[in-house]
Amino acid sequence: MYCAELKAVLLEPVAIKRHRQSDRSETVRYIPGTVLRGALAAAYLRRGGGVDDQFQALFTRGECRFGPLDPARNLAPLTAMACKRGGVAHALWDSLWERMTAALRSFPIDESGRNPWKCPECESDMKPLDGYFYDSVEQGGEADKRVIEVGFMHVGIDRLRGSAAEGILYSVEALAPVQLDNEPVLYGCVRATAPEWIRALAELTEEEIYVGHHKTRGYGRCRLVVDNAEGAQAEEQNPQEWEQWSKEFIAYARQVDSALELDPDRDFFFTINLPYGAVVVDPFLRYSLDPADVVDWLPPLPDPAQPDYSARPEKPFEDGKLRCVAARTRHELVRGWNAAHGLPRADEYAIDRGAVYAYQYTGGQAGRQALHARLASLVEDGLGLRLSEGFGRVVVCDGFHRVRSSADGGRS
Repeated sequence: MYCAELKAVLLEPVAIKRHRQSDRSETVRYIPGTVLRGALAAAYLRRGGGVDDQFQALFTRGECRFGPLDPARNLAPLTAMACKRGGVAHALWDSLWERMTAALRSFPIDESGRNPWKCPECESDMKPLDGYFYDSVEQGGEADKRVIEVGFMHVGIDRLRGSAAEGILYSVEALAPVQLDNEPVLYGCVRATAPEWIRALAELTEEEIYVGHHKTRGYGRCRLVVDNAEGAQAEEQNPQEWEQWSKEFIAYARQVDSALELDPDRDFFFTINLPYGAVVVDPFLRYSLDPADVVDWLPPLPDPAQPDYSARPEKPFEDGKLRCVAARTRHELVRGWNAAHGLPRADEYAIDRGAVYAYQYTGGQAGRQALHARLASLVEDGLGLRLSEGFGRVVVCDGFHRVRSSADGGRS
């Protein structure tokens, strides 16, 4: 897949309802890929292109995949943690390696009782970090707020008299533009099977688009910019980085417990991260949190009530075996609107953004090379349904899992 960065400038507040009920106006904190794809498709039709072959390639055949537009370039995975009292200014780390090591030792982490993680600065509890972070975590702190949430009050209009309707007063929550270096910016990316589709999308960004709800009331006007559309580069896979990630984890796990029998030549640890979430269904079309339901060579998730690591299900792979070590995942309700039909889209349950799945491969080098090829294909093809709307993007061995707080003296 070819990839180019996409930026959005908010010219007006953007309101995208999180709930369908009229009395709950909470907005989402980003522009979903589904909304972005629909807005660009509407812009294409306004230009008089019609539902031609290029329209089909850009918006219906899956040649292009539209990620969400976020206030920063990086969303923290579900394993990220920060100090409850002082936030990331006190401590920022990732809990995945601790969870993986605890699983290998058959030592369950019970988060229902006392919090096992404490801030090295103030001894407060470490809590999951829901938000964004800088490209360089060494800078410290969370990413700057590119947008703010504001509320607007509106009066209902009587359809017959054209004046204010008695007893109808409602509020709308929206993301309002914030001037940062003279322009409010949301970040995202567009991925395509060929560079000409990215160039075609760049032409659409020459005019303003409209996203979200209440567009007739002065909401949702944006300007898009596609960076480096002419020189969009294919995404590169780096198995050497994956191998280095695995070796560093093995060294960490041995430091925690020297009794762990882990051999870098036989054991390969890797993660599958879903930064944009994924829509996964099992063979009976039930929504699932397990990637193994759509990737047949992956092992299933273990029973959380079974702490014994040796009893976890295995999946034969080439000359070795695969086993799920740990996972941090949850469901998210996905709603939408079909503008072509003028009807709401069916509600779906997706794996939430930032989900992380960790696996162990034990076997020979031949199977290891085959696994690298499978992982590269998974990154290229994506995982699950609704790929063109940004769901299902896969990142292998995210470097954020190496992050440790400086006060802890660990990884960085």
